[in-house]
Amino acid sequence: LTGNAGVTLTQDVNHTIYGVGEIDVPTFINNGLVNASKANGITINSPSVTNNGLLETTTANLSIKNVTMNNTNGNIANNTTTNTGVFISGSAITGGNYSGLITIASSSTFTTPTINAGATIYITPAQTLTINGPTLVNNGLIQIDQTASNADLDFASTTSISDTGTIELDDWNPNARLTSDPGVTVTNGSTINGIGEIDAALINNGTINANVNGGSHAIVLQTINETNNNLIEATGGGIIQVTGITITQSGSGLITA
Repeated sequence: LTGNAGVTLTQDVNHTIYGVGEIDVPTFINNGLVNASKANGITINSPSVTNNGLLETTTANLSIKNVTMNNTNGNIANNTTTNTGVFISGSAITGGNYSGLITIASSSTFTTPTINAGATIYITPAQTLTINGPTLVNNGLIQIDQTASNADLDFASTTSISDTGTIELDDWNPNARLTSDPGVTVTNGSTINGIGEIDAALINNGTINANVNGGSHAIVLQTINETNNNLIEATGGGIIQVTGITITQSGSGLITA
């Protein structure tokens, strides 16, 4: 689906685009359903997208590439039961819900996202997912890296992480990293676990758990001073390493191993 410069394509709430191919009309407004339902899937390349409906894959790959998207009223979902999925590359997406396995194939930005229960946001090696706040609602899993290459979850504006989900640091030397830009504060109300680095001005109201028994591998708290109002712990042979920073503990703060 293509269009000349300045063209807007609006899909009605009762309409479906499905199959295999590309959507690269200059402006695409989706009020209905886009379903990557056939082999090789659908790639959305439109520079400007508003999603008020559902972008999903059920049997193939859905790729979102180099897109600026307003997803405030929409959902991006991987509803497959195969090894296909949703791949996001070089895109900036504001708002909305994410379901199923969503892969950050190349560095992208989410603003005020909601990660649904059962969803996984996987940040691939050497890539960065940048978060703009003020909120990150996480009821699923954000997984940072799995192999030998730095990957980052970076907070570009002051953000509060809430709900029952987990941020999993999943690599060591080079590391999976949770970072924040200068002057940015991250308030954690959920769980951060695994092995890797936390290089952020973090206020911990949730749990930080070094829960991987990896010899000298650890969760390293470093670079920027932090505040602990709840629990920082090492379990299952894991290690918490504090390097060159001050951790301010409130009366309810606990560091334990």
